[in-house]
Amino acid sequence: MEKQSNRNFIWLIVGGLCGLMFAGYGMFTRIGITSDFETGVIATVNNTTIAEETYLRALDRYNSDTRDPLNDDDRKWVLQRLIEEELLVQRALDLGMLNTDNDVRGAIVRALIASLNNEAAAVSPSEKDLINYYEAHKERFTYPATVAVNIWTADTKRDALLLQQSIEENTGPLKLKNTRFLKNIPDGLLTINKLREYVGPSLVSLILAGMEKKVVMHSSQGRWYIVKIKEKRDSITEPYDDIKYQVQAEYMRFEADRILRDYINNLKDNAAIKIIDQYDE
Repeated sequence: MEKQSNRNFIWLIVGGLCGLMFAGYGMFTRIGITSDFETGVIATVNNTTIAEETYLRALDRYNSDTRDPLNDDDRKWVLQRLIEEELLVQRALDLGMLNTDNDVRGAIVRALIASLNNEAAAVSPSEKDLINYYEAHKERFTYPATVAVNIWTADTKRDALLLQQSIEENTGPLKLKNTRFLKNIPDGLLTINKLREYVGPSLVSLILAGMEKKVVMHSSQGRWYIVKIKEKRDSITEPYDDIKYQVQAEYMRFEADRILRDYINNLKDNAAIKIIDQYDE
């Protein structure tokens, strides 16, 4: 029970941290308490401000969860929750949870990335933007070339030639003592990259060079390879008009990655980062 209570406390802290980060006011902005509040500030908690904009957003969220009109008690309740949240966040910082608790740190990172992704999702690309993206990244909308093959090996050139001849003449592959059919190659269309994983780059290069042939033969390290090309399909790039929504989805993912990378690079540029030499190689 105590372990579950601690876990609940951690996630309450996480919620507080994330809420403060993205609700619109600075978690770490400190001011001195004076007799009058600064403009746009409705409360302070240990010299940390709670902005009026944050309070109004919290009211909107609360109001969206209820059908009843807000009254003064509701408004006071929302403000007290913001104050309690700030107290919990400050306590978490005092305990060093931001630096030591991986759950808290991970949740904050995920929340920040989600915030940046929301920024990217708000982008409304024009038709020109999408077409330019499509033209610059056509490989993302291209189905790669595929080929289906059967491959045999032979210990001698003589057996290899006999086997090749039988395949070309459609008499069925000869079952010779010194030949072997490679069963590990999937029976179906494979991309060139996938086929390369099974037979290596040299044989794939030979297959590509002989794509117009029915059978090709190759010698490597004293062994002969006989390849029957059963089927082949050229690469196809989908027309823009047929996949516009796919292009838009890819564009949005691209923008999300760009915004995140720019944000991180800006943080790096404005940070003092030092790495011990032995870890900086």
